[in-house]
Amino acid sequence: MAVTITDMSQIRRGGSFQSSENMTQSTATAAQALSLSDAISTLSGGTASGDNRNDLYSLADGVEGQEKMVVMLATGEAALGLTSTATGLWVFSAAEDVLHLRFINELWRPMLNLGATFSTGT
Repeated sequence: MAVTITDMSQIRRGGSFQSSENMTQSTATAAQALSLSDAISTLSGGTASGDNRNDLYSLADGVEGQEKMVVMLATGEAALGLTSTATGLWVFSAAEDVLHLRFINELWRPMLNLGATFSTGT
């Protein structure tokens, strides 16, 4: 299955404009990079879990104070690795799981977590 990234129109929220990207389910085994230029990334999730997981995403280091919101749109499984975190993945498994991150002191730090879990698999 091919990955389709759809550039969505600007969303007006709280008097400011933000853009979002929609990441679709993928069978790729390499992590797909989330955009740093979009404030919101939505994930569709897949059915595989554990070591067979295909819906892998990564988020590169941002700039100081940058915010990123990741939202799961459907029940399934998706995992997000942060390049500034040595081990572990944020796992999304249900519709409306939300992770709001802020880049502080060279690390992505969770500001709000609704449903996502941090997995430090061995």
